[in-house]
Amino acid sequence: MNKKIFAIAIITIMFGMLAVSAATLEEEDFGNFTLEVPANADFTKQTVIPAGTVFHISSGSSLSSSINEVASDPKKTHTMWEDESIDLCIEHVIFSEDNYTDYEDAMDKLFNGSSKIKEENGLYIYELPSSNTYDYAVCKVSEGFLFTSGDEMVIVRGNDLDELKEIAATAKFK
Repeated sequence: MNKKIFAIAIITIMFGMLAVSAATLEEEDFGNFTLEVPANADFTKQTVIPAGTVFHISSGSSLSSSINEVASDPKKTHTMWEDESIDLCIEHVIFSEDNYTDYEDAMDKLFNGSSKIKEENGLYIYELPSSNTYDYAVCKVSEGFLFTSGDEMVIVRGNDLDELKEIAATAKFK
């Protein structure tokens, strides 16, 4: 009898946790796309300069002015929103502007050493290298023309893979 009560209690707690998890997401507009994120998220918007960017420093200028010049050119950067307190990071990449051919090229260049775990329901799931702040990245690519992938993607990074898949699945491109 005690085993039945214990099993019922565990099941009740699990459903309660799922209900709370689902109820805590709310849609947020990120400009080029919307995404359902935790209601308590407080994102800091940042500009990302891709690794491997070459900075040209002319005479009389400094590295910081060269970095500012690159950062002010949207064709050389992409946008990232991060809330470290809930271990969640969102990035938006436009392939043609950021010189990536597709999501695999972008993930390889942005997160060298990442490995694709699987594709699931239109999402591309990656395990990130240990040198990264987060364990996983889940990508969703915009719809393309006919059978091709689109021109942009959202990358959701964090440590809770189930939460990342739930969030990434809600991405709606404008």
